[in-house]
Amino acid sequence: MKRAVMSMRALACAAALVLGLSTSGQAQPAASEATSWGLATEQPMRLAGTVVDVLCTLAGDCPAACGGGARQLGILGVDGRLVLVAKNGQPLFNGAVPDLLPYCAAAVETDGLMVGEAPTRVYILQRIRRAGETAWRDTERWTEVWIAANPAHREQVEEWYRHDPRVVRQIERRGYFGLGPEADAPFLRSQ
Repeated sequence: MKRAVMSMRALACAAALVLGLSTSGQAQPAASEATSWGLATEQPMRLAGTVVDVLCTLAGDCPAACGGGARQLGILGVDGRLVLVAKNGQPLFNGAVPDLLPYCAAAVETDGLMVGEAPTRVYILQRIRRAGETAWRDTERWTEVWIAANPAHREQVEEWYRHDPRVVRQIERRGYFGLGPEADAPFLRSQ
């Protein structure tokens, strides 16, 4: 057990180090055409690198095909820096995995917004293309993937988080605050 805790601590330290280094000193490319979201710390940024499974890159745990969509994906830059991709270009605040997964292990160029301040900066992916291609693909696959998995809730996609069976099950098990339904009860009664 102690070894597992030590390994997790080492992994967490490595992740923090990679995150701290992932964007410290990257210049803002003039070629970025990312759409501003009006966020205080946003920085339009075009990145070149390879789409990778983040856990594989950090810890060597490497299932086939970047985990088939069940793992966090990122971009390992040509300069060796790992950039975590937090979401896609849609306003629904959802993940970028469906947009990155078709490019698993491929060299790509991306355009988006780097947001936050070191060491907790993350990348919002707006467009992607394979290295050497000229046509961009907008990053909006998450919605089509979610609707395909949840056809009965097609009309509720704007509030997907209220209708996603995974979210509903998690709330049923752990409550809205993650402390259990009993801990939620006083708050819910006061509303």
